Amino acid sequence: TAFSEVDGLEVPFPVLLGLAQRRPGVADATQRFTRQRMVKGIMLRSPLLRSFYPDRFEELLNLLSPRNFAAGDSLMQEGDAGEGLHVVLSGEVDVFRWNGQRQVRLARLGQGEVIGEISLLDEGPVSATVSAREHVQTLFLPRQHFHRLVAERPSLQRDLQVLAETRRMENMILLQQDPDDGGDLPTDEYEVLL
Repeated sequence: TAFSEVDGLEVPFPVLLGLAQRRPGVADATQRFTRQRMVKGIMLRSPLLRSFYPDRFEELLNLLSPRNFAAGDSLMQEGDAGEGLHVVLSGEVDVFRWNGQRQVRLARLGQGEVIGEISLLDEGPVSATVSAREHVQTLFLPRQHFHRLVAERPSLQRDLQVLAETRRMENMILLQQDPDDGGDLPTDEYEVLL
């Protein structure tokens, strides 16, 4: 819905595709624009990322690198060193953790969710395995950029710490449940941040 008069230009996909094949710069510009728009939408919906918009949007965008995962691929493995933080752009991931001899699904996460910050905040190993349920696209923020951003924004670090502690307690509850009492995850609304 437009709130004022808007002029628009619609370019049919076959025309855009043909143009991109003849001029590679068009494909690059279209891909950059699409990525910026998707990231902006996710940033505006995410309480953790919203504070970077608009003043630090371009800077944050330049620190993030796109990553793609096929169904079944692992984004991170329980026990490995945390390499960085992922923001899910599309698709869904399942989060699992070993509890004795059984693997417990802690969460199913999707668009806009942040994955990997607990191990970065704790400077410890990744606390769970995260696997793609389907094709997943993420934006990846390497460890060194993550630490710089939280050092510059103490409120971001406080918010992440509170969220991480909440998620640790939720995970502890899930891990203590009896597997014979109806499964390892009561609902798909549960989230976890690693």
